[in-house]
Amino acid sequence: MALSPCLNARLSSALAELMRAALCEIWKAVEETVSESRVEITRRQRENEALRRRLQELMVAGEAAVCHWSSGADGPPVQSRGAGRRETGPAKASALPDSGERAPTEQEWGSS
Repeated sequence: MALSPCLNARLSSALAELMRAALCEIWKAVEETVSESRVEITRRQRENEALRRRLQELMVAGEAAVCHWSSGADGPPVQSRGAGRRETGPAKASALPDSGERAPTEQEWGSS
């Protein structure tokens, strides 16, 4: 059964309009996703830079401590838990900040 030219033109026009609307929605969703991804990438880049600077500071502090210890000092400064003052004590303190986490042991490193 053949469609009349008028009906065919109206159907084609309606389909074209629906396709344009669908494409606009898809494009909008893609733009939002790209925008969110760019914000997240920027945030992570800033965080990585801050972590690199902190690592560099810790490495410099660690090198200074190694030089100090190798010059004959008793040991690294130890943070007293209660008083908040620094004392010289045996080499038990870590160069890492106390974040409540512990460093993996050699066994844990080897088991992965």
